Amino acid sequence: MLNFTMHTATDEHLKLLQDLVIQTKNIERGGVLELGCFEGRSSIAICEVSFPDALHCVDTWEGGLDGFGNSPVAYINFIHNMEEADCAYIEHRMDMFEYLEFAKEQDYKYKFIYLDASHDFKSVLEGIKNCVPLLVKDGILCGDDFLNANKDREDLQGGVQLAVESFFGIGNFNVKDQMWWIVKE
Repeated sequence: MLNFTMHTATDEHLKLLQDLVIQTKNIERGGVLELGCFEGRSSIAICEVSFPDALHCVDTWEGGLDGFGNSPVAYINFIHNMEEADCAYIEHRMDMFEYLEFAKEQDYKYKFIYLDASHDFKSVLEGIKNCVPLLVKDGILCGDDFLNANKDREDLQGGVQLAVESFFGIGNFNVKDQMWWIVKE
């Protein structure tokens, strides 16, 4: 039985996430990457539709700079939930920026990247800057909490919304509910 301590995503959100992964299924080159996994709710949704590609799960499981995810049971629940879901995944227990630097050095490429780690402006902006070069043509970079971590959030210095708008420009990305995404041309 799956064990989640928090309700972190709606069914609609998870369905949209899966639809975005499915859009990349016919891209032959590139892996599937999630940055910020917490207890694995979105990881499981991605795994359910990414097979035969294994999901690369990157997280410190020590909480983000914004304070979210700082739970002593998050990692234990993640492992339990992923085993229960019988998902094909590769765990990378490390800081996302360390992983992104490693991926760059190894010339790893991805057809799908889900950026859901810290939600402060600087972390999201740096995450986007580091993810875009790793995407293959027609690959998708997406994230959530676009409206929850909005420009009015002083505690997040403008958060996800300001970072996405600053990098891509207003109107140059897609938004539905909390999810934002781009398709690399």
